[in-house]
Amino acid sequence: MKTNKFLLTLILVIFLSINFSYAQEIAHDSINIGNINAVINASNPMFYDFNTMAPHFEVPKASGKNTIYVNSLWIGGLDDAGQLHLAAERYRQFGIDFWQGPVMDSASYSPYQDSLWNKVWKINKSDIDYHISHWQDPGYIPLQVIADWPGNGNTNLGQAVKLAPYFDNNYDGIYNPLDGDYPLIRGDQSVFFIINDDRDIHTETGGDKLGIEVHVTAYAFDCPVDSAIHNTVFLHYDIYNRSDNNYHGIYIGDFADFDLGYANDDYIGCDPTLDFFFAYNGYSTDGSGQPGAYGNHPPAQAVTFLNEPLNYFVYLVAMGGGGPWAMTIPNTAVEYYTFLRGLWKDSTHFTLGGNGYGGTIPTNYIFPGDPNDTTQWNEASVGNYPYDRRVVGSYGPSNLNAGDIKQLDMAFVFARDFYGDNLTSVYLLKQRVDDIRNYYANNTTPCGGCFNVNIKENTNLHQADKVIVYPNPFNNSTTFKINIHSPQNLTLIIYDITGREIKKIEHINKNKISFTRENINNGLYFYKIKSSDKTIGIGKLIIN
Repeated sequence: MKTNKFLLTLILVIFLSINFSYAQEIAHDSINIGNINAVINASNPMFYDFNTMAPHFEVPKASGKNTIYVNSLWIGGLDDAGQLHLAAERYRQFGIDFWQGPVMDSASYSPYQDSLWNKVWKINKSDIDYHISHWQDPGYIPLQVIADWPGNGNTNLGQAVKLAPYFDNNYDGIYNPLDGDYPLIRGDQSVFFIINDDRDIHTETGGDKLGIEVHVTAYAFDCPVDSAIHNTVFLHYDIYNRSDNNYHGIYIGDFADFDLGYANDDYIGCDPTLDFFFAYNGYSTDGSGQPGAYGNHPPAQAVTFLNEPLNYFVYLVAMGGGGPWAMTIPNTAVEYYTFLRGLWKDSTHFTLGGNGYGGTIPTNYIFPGDPNDTTQWNEASVGNYPYDRRVVGSYGPSNLNAGDIKQLDMAFVFARDFYGDNLTSVYLLKQRVDDIRNYYANNTTPCGGCFNVNIKENTNLHQADKVIVYPNPFNNSTTFKINIHSPQNLTLIIYDITGREIKKIEHINKNKISFTRENINNGLYFYKIKSSDKTIGIGKLIIN
């Protein structure tokens, strides 16, 4: 029989009470600008309130009903010697693989640093807009979250120079909101925090450290006119390899324990064509009157990869929950890595049909069939008993060399068809996922928001009249027109959003500069054109 949630909560209480490093309260806040109220912890497991020991992916907000018990990041890969390095967590009932804060020198880690970084930064776009308009006002005092934004690390402790993304108004490399600098966030409301797997040994998986630093941004949009956006929370991961190791065979996955209201009557599935996996109710009614149950017209909940493919999807069975040992939850780093690579714990491939184990036809996806079609492979068509479901979706392999960064964008989409049943909610869910994917691909929402970090320039300060860039956005090349007389010895510098210099063109002695992207990736960048003694102009570039 599967581990029930009461027993799991009891184990968590005991673990946290005896573990010194996490006896402190885990800092948290919530994304709640739309129809979802989701707790965001300063830790890897998401959507679970470790302080009240209860799930908190509440939708509709203020309803007391939740669709996800916990959600967390898994990542593993091999170094040049073929040694496995892996960090992953499920519930932290047995150990910890991620700690708060950035990677730093081993001697610099301390309980003080733990407490310093046990923090999340929640901020609204309207707060940043106000700061941009008023930072030059006499006596202006920025909001605490803007003042405390962790834009720079302490290099004396071995932390990176640049940490949280920010707009560097005077390009001095130092975050200072009184200079007009401001946080770069996503959406209309954002919660940011930093974790790493380098602080200590991995007691959850036993995996060797990767030496990664993960910057996490949870965000949402204020767009009630669009039901898809209104019912979605987004996650953005920046995964930095701060170690000296080059990794290959990197697989990155998302672990989700779905609880659609009442936990013990759920089904799961996936849709590889739209790169998402999901949970839906096994019956037309959720639960039997429990306080957190949805009752009639039960919903469906999706986890969607937006910028990477869903290469593998599998469900996990708790010990004693039925099925062979190879399908049960992982306990070692090798077993976690095996699931990430689309294999069962005995290294056999997922197979088509039945419960996905022991067949003859390999597949990367368990239950990819449409639940509305009984001829396709789904939980209903094979006659599974609805119960509590835990799953992993992953992608790979890829490389993560020393100093590299990987980014993952995800969307957690909710749908409930009040005019239908558990299966029509899945149909509505697919429509909403498709809408979200289109909005993301076009970097826009129906309410005018964008999925890149929000930039708002002060044209007076940036001297935009002296430099014109066209076209912008651009694909292969663009032109900088410099509106000054007799330009001499100018320099054009391109920066990424972290402030890192990407390209420099020196000794410019003309009013027009043709710029070709060459090997620069799509995204948001900044330019600066300067002479020996002053800045001619700065602004943003969008390459698409």
